[in-house]
Amino acid sequence: MTRNDLKRKLTTIFSADAAGYSRLMCRDEETTVITLSDYRRIMSQCVEDHRGRVVDAPGDNLLAEFGCAVDAVTCAIAVQKKLEMKNADLPEDKRMRYRIGINYGEVLTEGGRLYGTGVNIASRLESNAEPGGICISRPVFGRVQGLRPLKYEFMGKYVVKNICKQVDMFKIIMD
Repeated sequence: MTRNDLKRKLTTIFSADAAGYSRLMCRDEETTVITLSDYRRIMSQCVEDHRGRVVDAPGDNLLAEFGCAVDAVTCAIAVQKKLEMKNADLPEDKRMRYRIGINYGEVLTEGGRLYGTGVNIASRLESNAEPGGICISRPVFGRVQGLRPLKYEFMGKYVVKNICKQVDMFKIIMD
């Protein structure tokens, strides 16, 4: 790879990660992997249905990109609702809840992969979301506010691991 292979672009990054995944794996690896595969299919289909693209899905994470923030947020809400319905059929100790973080920012691309601070911020937002919740950055908030009938809560300015600037975080209030 050379510098010429790397391209920069602005995009909306969606990062989802299963809360308590290691605990679920310790209790029952096979059931956890089956549930993970099922939930990943649901999320991937939802991403596609909302004009997004799954970039990567290592372990219990799913990374996607969208051309616009409204599609990413709409997808995240749909994902959380669909997974909540699936979880209703499982015993409490087997439920898999995802945290979702969404950021709009600059990324580096190489082939179909995404790199850079924009991706890292989405990941840090996701780690600050509640299980079953969605956390967005100020750039996403600015793009969706007023376009979606949603309620938001400003969580504050956060210093996040390995990011040199503070990140304004908002929680989407799920009904």
